[in-house]
Amino acid sequence: MQLANFDKNFIMDAMEYECLVRMAYGCGRRGSPGADADIYRRMEHALNHLSPPYISTKSKEDLEYDYRVATAKVKGYIADAIEKAMKEIYNAEDKTKLQELKASLHMHEYKKDTIDKVIDEASDIFLKHGMQAT
Repeated sequence: MQLANFDKNFIMDAMEYECLVRMAYGCGRRGSPGADADIYRRMEHALNHLSPPYISTKSKEDLEYDYRVATAKVKGYIADAIEKAMKEIYNAEDKTKLQELKASLHMHEYKKDTIDKVIDEASDIFLKHGMQAT
């Protein structure tokens, strides 16, 4: 892979995911379940394997299953992080927004864009309330 063609968002999204979880728990990497960018990267890789011209020995159904499983893990860790953070946030408006963000992680929806939006908006709220990753 040439560095010029490398997508910087590929790295940033994973790191933003990890930072969100770490802020919610006030921990370092692997200090809490889900606080690891590799979990998000597995989801991205699974999504990339669904897109042509990727060649795999797995069936399309198996590749789709891998993506759904990886996405469910990411969404679960994000929902847990939001739930944890809501216990430390006393601003009603921000708590409501976090509840809406958590609800937008529908169980049967597997859209990366939705997940990224939740990460961005929840991170802003966490930062507003002084939550930090260590």
